[in-house]
Amino acid sequence: MEQLPFDKSLLMISVTGNGAGLIESRMLKEQVPFSTPEEMVFRIQQILDIQRLPQAGSAPRKFVVRRGSGRLTKMTPSIHDPQPAPDAIRHFWLVIRSRNFSEWQGFLQVSPDGTTKRFNSIVELLRLISQNGLLTVS
Repeated sequence: MEQLPFDKSLLMISVTGNGAGLIESRMLKEQVPFSTPEEMVFRIQQILDIQRLPQAGSAPRKFVVRRGSGRLTKMTPSIHDPQPAPDAIRHFWLVIRSRNFSEWQGFLQVSPDGTTKRFNSIVELLRLISQNGLLTVS
């Protein structure tokens, strides 16, 4: 098994199709699906807000959630190691160390070689994801 960094804010992204996949967190009970890279960013922001990890450096913007859609997932009291989805084409890990306004700073760990790449903005993260062939970003 690959060595995962011990970090509560660790997110595992499993790519299951062209631009689609699942996000798993050590702190969330269920996997969160996404169908586009843009939706992936939006879902990660929601997960970070639910977990409050890392604490936002400023008040985050609020988006209207329509009635009936409910919260994304529920918090789980136990920390677990995320596993790639069974139908994953590839997967990678994401740790967001800080959030300032609408920007994220952290690192992306690419599997299977385990190389770590730092990013200082969401745009830089999407560029790294695209350059490494992890997800098709349009």
